[in-house]
Amino acid sequence: MNGRAPSDLVRQMWALVVEETFLWDLTKQVTDYYDSETAITHGPWLAVDCQQILTRWFDCGLIDCVATSWATRVRSDEIVHFEYNADWRTRATERGQHLILARDDTGALLRDPSTWHADGDGAGVTLCPSDQAAGLSFDAWFGKLAGLPDHLIYEQPLDGTTSGKAQKTLAEPEHVRIAQLWTPAVEHAATHGLSLLCPVNQDAHVAFDWDPTDGETATTESIEDVVCFVDRSKVGHGQPFPFGRHRLWCPGCGAEQHLVVMRRPA
Repeated sequence: MNGRAPSDLVRQMWALVVEETFLWDLTKQVTDYYDSETAITHGPWLAVDCQQILTRWFDCGLIDCVATSWATRVRSDEIVHFEYNADWRTRATERGQHLILARDDTGALLRDPSTWHADGDGAGVTLCPSDQAAGLSFDAWFGKLAGLPDHLIYEQPLDGTTSGKAQKTLAEPEHVRIAQLWTPAVEHAATHGLSLLCPVNQDAHVAFDWDPTDGETATTESIEDVVCFVDRSKVGHGQPFPFGRHRLWCPGCGAEQHLVVMRRPA
């Protein structure tokens, strides 16, 4: 947009929508470690800044809010059950194991960051791209933010100087940012048994070039490989993908990634 790079806030908010993140997770600081010497931290974010980005996308019809109809899994083997006592529960539409919140209820939650907690009205609610957003590239999402304050949507240099030279923002490499999108998408497909929509541009379903191994181990060849561990109890039954290093590619935009599947170490 105007030839200016999007801010880290915009990139992260878009990634959180695509990853179907819980509302209570939106403002938290996240640090990505790439090797022993490289780490990039995102956030923490001001809730009011997140609100402006998300409500603009919502007003453009790009965001829905959903919740699982009976429980939700929170980044561990623990199943956390929620009793949806909020008013939105009676107006939500059931679709399989999910509840699709009514549009007015979604807007109310996004405009009220006080509900973005693991209890109360926003408990168990996640963001997700709407049907209208299917196939839209990141650039298209970014373009919808025109008119919001520059400091929110555009990359800004850090304030202050050192030795007479302006400090530079540590920009996350584009290939690293794209690689980050694949992990939650693969995990979601493995957990729910769904076909995998391209996490980069959401323009087509991903094709798999299988390269299975004879054993239960496989070797990563790049730090960007997505690794999927299979628990011993699921080997042979309940196993989402065969062991090996497999190529995933999108017939639409051409994006590709490698998935390494191995048995979880004891």
